[in-house]
Amino acid sequence: MTRIIKALKDKDAIILDISFNFGGFDAAFLTIAGYFTDKLKLAYTSQVVKDGIFCDESSVYIRPADSIVYTKPVYVLMTDISRSAAEGLARAMKVNSNVKPVGTNTLGILSSILGKSIGTFYFTSSNQTIIA
Repeated sequence: MTRIIKALKDKDAIILDISFNFGGFDAAFLTIAGYFTDKLKLAYTSQVVKDGIFCDESSVYIRPADSIVYTKPVYVLMTDISRSAAEGLARAMKVNSNVKPVGTNTLGILSSILGKSIGTFYFTSSNQTIIA
């Protein structure tokens, strides 16, 4: 990312296309978002269900990258195919005033997973909600 941002630092704007992105890792989207902010910012707060009620889990922050940041206009292209960590990136990027989301809403399945075993079967489900 450092090399990419250094190569694009003189451009008037950047288009970040996450329109057909099925997700990935939270650490990756938080790292990427850090290249587009110059100060620590709250991206969102998440809650998990425990004993039938939502409890505060954590606040998720984006931190500026150590080497270089880009604070000129950024357009984030999204579709309803964008999901999971791609939605996390969209959510984290929206807290920056230089970022404009473009396209349609993401799929709406941003959540960590809760794994459960039933005999020999294993399944995952969402037990988390994201709060702006």
